Amino acid sequence: MAAAELEKVDISDGTIPRPTFINKNLSVEYKADLINLLKEYVDCFAWEYHEMSGLSRDLVEHRLPIIADFKPYKQPARHFNRIMYDQIKAEINHLLDVGFIRSCCYADWISNIVPVEKNDSGNIRVCIDSRDLILKLLPKMNILCL
Repeated sequence: MAAAELEKVDISDGTIPRPTFINKNLSVEYKADLINLLKEYVDCFAWEYHEMSGLSRDLVEHRLPIIADFKPYKQPARHFNRIMYDQIKAEINHLLDVGFIRSCCYADWISNIVPVEKNDSGNIRVCIDSRDLILKLLPKMNILCL
């Protein structure tokens, strides 16, 4: 099943842009109602990291189900070009400053970051690639992957 095409809409009051995306295939009437609803509750959305300080870690923290006798796995380090490295460093420092991530010393399980360039701004988002770790765990857990 393919994802629906999205349409970018601004739900701000005109002072600070508040872009979001809605399904492009909605009826005109439904689309207008949805945009009005989003504008009415625009204050419920977090637009900056510092606006999410009360967010419970239980809701947003990723966990890898590890069984005690598994041998830890560390992905080999990836290398990035110098321009990308500077952007990655700036984004990681920003995430550390606002408390979204924290340093971990002597980690037993390590996944690399994957920098993803945002379409509209040219900035990057730093993601974690856990696929190798999960693929190492699945055969030992007798889990069928579809």
